[in-house]
Amino acid sequence: MPLPILQQALTRAISDMLADSRFYFGNSGPGYFGVEVSNLSPDGSRFDLTLTFKSGYRYCCIEWGCHLALYSSGWFREVKDRLAAAGITNVPPMTVRNLHVVVEKGAISDGVGNVPGPHESRLEYDEGPFHEVGDPIAREMDPDS
Repeated sequence: MPLPILQQALTRAISDMLADSRFYFGNSGPGYFGVEVSNLSPDGSRFDLTLTFKSGYRYCCIEWGCHLALYSSGWFREVKDRLAAAGITNVPPMTVRNLHVVVEKGAISDGVGNVPGPHESRLEYDEGPFHEVGDPIAREMDPDS
């Protein structure tokens, strides 16, 4: 499968998972979060991911782990299920090499540990890598881990 098609399908799968999020104050929906997949390996198993909390949108919190369960094999399984529904199968065990989180100035959060209301400045940080649970081969093959 051509890499741009795989990258688009992976971005769509993760975006759709986030769009299904339900906050205590309501649903999120399409486009609520910014998602970008980059540095995708040819087989689709390793990639970098950017998660953006957008200006003007309200979030329960700005903690990546609340919205992306990258520490869970269930998250990777759901990504693969969504890829399979798009006709992409047999993706090897996955690794998110780097999660880049962007909180735009003006993003609104009201969760524990966050300053209520719009964020007054942009915040960026990196986490990772995250490996599909039970996959020592991916850890050995990933020079960034």
